[in-house]
Amino acid sequence: MATSEKEFLCRVETLEGEALAVRAASVVFPALDGQVGVLPRCGPIAAVLGAGPLSIRKTDGAEVEYFVAGGFARVRDDVTTLLAQECLPAGRLDQAEAQSQLERALAMPNRPAAAAEAKEWAVRVARARLRAAEKARR
Repeated sequence: MATSEKEFLCRVETLEGEALAVRAASVVFPALDGQVGVLPRCGPIAAVLGAGPLSIRKTDGAEVEYFVAGGFARVRDDVTTLLAQECLPAGRLDQAEAQSQLERALAMPNRPAAAAEAKEWAVRVARARLRAAEKARR
């Protein structure tokens, strides 16, 4: 539980371990079907993570942004937990590498159906990574 009605815990776990644990005033994360915003005392949420920016406004007013892709999110009892396949500080994204990943994803085959699904996800992640890299460089 959070120590104040104006904050909650935001945690991000990857296969490598805990990537982030911070007290937050608000969080916005990418779900597979759109952005999800979380505030203190928010009701329960379960979502499949998409790819894109994880924006956190900390309790001191500072805003931080990460890139997350794939996994699951759960909001419960003033704790937001993201189990992500990938989590990086947005400032560490390389725009040229993101562009290269997008080009490789677009070149993937569309057949059979499983390959088309894999291509769609790879393109979605690569485009989100490129947008996050471009935004971080502004």
